[in-house]
Amino acid sequence: MDNKVSDVDNMPYSTLLYGNGPGFSVPRMIPTNLSVEEKNAVHGAAVPRKWATHGGEDVPVYAAGPLASMLFTGTVDQSYIPHAIAYIACFAEHRKRCSMSNDIPNSSQTSP
Repeated sequence: MDNKVSDVDNMPYSTLLYGNGPGFSVPRMIPTNLSVEEKNAVHGAAVPRKWATHGGEDVPVYAAGPLASMLFTGTVDQSYIPHAIAYIACFAEHRKRCSMSNDIPNSSQTSP
């Protein structure tokens, strides 16, 4: 729970909010300190649904191959993942970088 109240309605709120799910209510639900620590707590949502379509939990990402151990280590923001995949796979703006690497002789080639 945030240590400040909302600057719009002066009500406390959970910093983990959902766009949809069972936590929708009018008026807005006021979270308690108990609900924050409860395993099956229901957090506030903007759109009513029986089940939420996205959670706020960490999701593991596994990668293998060139650059994988450099680009996918530790905790990363979800928006980083597609950019790192595009970089490794030479998609979109990274095509030029990959085509340039084909012009560089690798260390296994010998000079004449």
